[in-house]
Amino acid sequence: MRPLLCGVVLLSYSAFSGAADLVFRVQPGQTVQIIQEGGNAQWGSGVLARRAEAGTRLMVRLQAAGKGECRNGILGGSSELEAIKIPMVAVSTGDRRGKTLVCGDTLESASGFLGVKVREHAARVTPEQIPSVSSALLNQRILLGNLSFYSEDKLLGVDSLYVDLSSILSDQPTLMASFTRRTALVLGDVGPFNDASTETQLTVAKTQRATMEALAYTLQFESSHKHSDRFLLKSSLEDKYVPYQVAIAGRAIGPADIYRGVIPSGLLATDVLTIKVSVAGKDTHGIIAGSRLSDTLTAVVTPEL
Repeated sequence: MRPLLCGVVLLSYSAFSGAADLVFRVQPGQTVQIIQEGGNAQWGSGVLARRAEAGTRLMVRLQAAGKGECRNGILGGSSELEAIKIPMVAVSTGDRRGKTLVCGDTLESASGFLGVKVREHAARVTPEQIPSVSSALLNQRILLGNLSFYSEDKLLGVDSLYVDLSSILSDQPTLMASFTRRTALVLGDVGPFNDASTETQLTVAKTQRATMEALAYTLQFESSHKHSDRFLLKSSLEDKYVPYQVAIAGRAIGPADIYRGVIPSGLLATDVLTIKVSVAGKDTHGIIAGSRLSDTLTAVVTPEL
């Protein structure tokens, strides 16, 4: 009979048992929610800390790591995450307001307690920069930095600081569209005996959130003066309207029509459409000479996922 071998794993308490993480979750609208994972809740939500006997020198050092970097003494994101800034303060017994913890520096206290938290209402994100973040980063927790705690030069533990962008994933568009220029038709270009037309280009492009695969989309036009399924130009001098036509590659598109296109495969690929706008001269009868005819035409592009 073979002997039964028993393996025993001894678990012992160590100074690292207080290790914890802070996760900065960016919400839609670019507000920042701070989530603490692990650590001792008695020190307060969002506080990473260590305790020792009074008189013992405690130190904490804030360092950038992963996708983080120190800029002007503040921990923030690097490269495409540079919109993220997280000012930190160190608090100790008798000093709850705290002292600024400079990124890359060490701060010490002999009060027996040393904690670190985010400066109140200071963690922020610059809204206009978040849409440029790639989809790969939106789907993962991203390390920005570490807090190293020491007691009399002995390492007590390392806590990590992360940013989580997954909550704004649903708010990130997979494509965007833009006209190369405004299309303008002036009455001097069109009259009862001559038609007028002009062209512009609409570029439909993938954003960094989109995949490499080809992306199908639908396109509709909305007019501020549409009526009876027609696009209308309004006279600047009277309450009269002139119908006009919109076409893509020779195909007429009305307010109720849907154009279907495909952006080819590839990173940040584009599909460029030539949009023709035309006015029939016969439709301008009765319009006061010198009138400016105008309308706002909006392209509504929707990915077909």
